Amino acid sequence: MAAESVQDRFFQFGVAAWTVPAGAAEFLLEHHVTGPMFNTYEQGGYLIWRLWPRERVFIDGRSLSETVYRDYHQILFNAGSYADQVAGPREELLNRYGVEVVVMNTMDYVSGVLYPLAIALANPVNKEWELVYDDSKSVVFLRHPPPGIAVLSNKLGRVLRHMDRECTAYIENSPDTPLCARTLARYWMSNEVKDEARHMLVLYLSHARGRDEPAERMLKELDAGPPFSNRR
Repeated sequence: MAAESVQDRFFQFGVAAWTVPAGAAEFLLEHHVTGPMFNTYEQGGYLIWRLWPRERVFIDGRSLSETVYRDYHQILFNAGSYADQVAGPREELLNRYGVEVVVMNTMDYVSGVLYPLAIALANPVNKEWELVYDDSKSVVFLRHPPPGIAVLSNKLGRVLRHMDRECTAYIENSPDTPLCARTLARYWMSNEVKDEARHMLVLYLSHARGRDEPAERMLKELDAGPPFSNRR
């Protein structure tokens, strides 16, 4: 069945086109990528729709297993260990489940919480995972990219740019939920990347529901303070 007709049928159920990993799914199909997959909860339903029975998802909205959900959360956030590394409980779980493919968005849009797994997989110290696909909705990492699949260079820089694009695209389509921009502003400030921090703060404040005085103070301090590095 053509990808367009499959997507049309999926969207008939009221799912917005801008929220689903259509490009990532098409990439996996075109390159015949199979293997145990980890995916984010939000994208599981669409991935089942597109990839079953060739591929099974890790989790989706129907998941009833408390163990799987607990492991899912640990892989995403790596509580008790380094959030930005494939180490500790995260590494153990990825190995236990034999995960070879990761398809994910990089944040919870409503709360604005970032999913540090993406940064961990893109961390230059991590040599095992490679970034092979990136658009405004999702990223795809492979543990062992097969011949014929190009590995994207500067994977950390690409993932960081992706986070900005993903958040911006979400706010454009759902302007009442801009908290991802606030979170990214704090992330960029903590890493002393002034231009990106300011851009995200302005984006957040222009869509915030009511005044956010701490964010306004943050923007004033950012404008008044010494210049940060703009490298990433």
